[in-house]
Amino acid sequence: MKFQSRSFVETNYYRPKPLTYFNEEAKLLVVLTPWGSGEYSESALQQIVNYLSSTRDDREATSPFQKLASLSPQANALRTSILLVNDQLYKNQNRKEYVDSFEIFVGIQKEKEFSWISFGHPHLLLSREGKTVMPLSLDLDHALDLQNEKKSLAALPRSLVGIQPHLELPVKSFVPQSNDKLALINRSWIPENTLRLESTKRTFDGFTHSLIEKDESAFWFGLLEF
Repeated sequence: MKFQSRSFVETNYYRPKPLTYFNEEAKLLVVLTPWGSGEYSESALQQIVNYLSSTRDDREATSPFQKLASLSPQANALRTSILLVNDQLYKNQNRKEYVDSFEIFVGIQKEKEFSWISFGHPHLLLSREGKTVMPLSLDLDHALDLQNEKKSLAALPRSLVGIQPHLELPVKSFVPQSNDKLALINRSWIPENTLRLESTKRTFDGFTHSLIEKDESAFWFGLLEF
């Protein structure tokens, strides 16, 4: 696996730069986009990484949350890692007033299965040779809801970890093929030309150029290659 990312900032609008963790050997990627004070973000990222590392080869690992029979052990571990930090952040920071929160993507591959959870941004697009770009996960943020025809709005998240006591987390998985690529995008709207990119142009630079070709809104882009 290979991963690279970059933030592109347009001066009129602010979009926070995500914290990322990528471990090629463990085949683990975490993308955490902080909102609010950001004081808890580094700690939350490390908690998620530590929990997934400690449970990776332990199928019987205990969990303070009920495991779902429909999920694999690694998918249950993904879910638990985020529920743990949500519980702590809500109780310690946000019970009375929203102070700190974040959007999150966590993905891990074990054997043939790649499992992930995405809560909020980034959007996820799958690139496979000979196929059109396939959207796997999209987040409709408040900036898109409130946008009018004349002007785009600054980033305004809808789905945040830590601001409510309970989370419903969508856990998904697929079996990557050789040369598959997963595009991760923090941006309210995905341009049509990005979704229509030809296979040969779905490189890091190719995706980036498609995102800025007609709209210079601030965004973050990451590309995970299998």
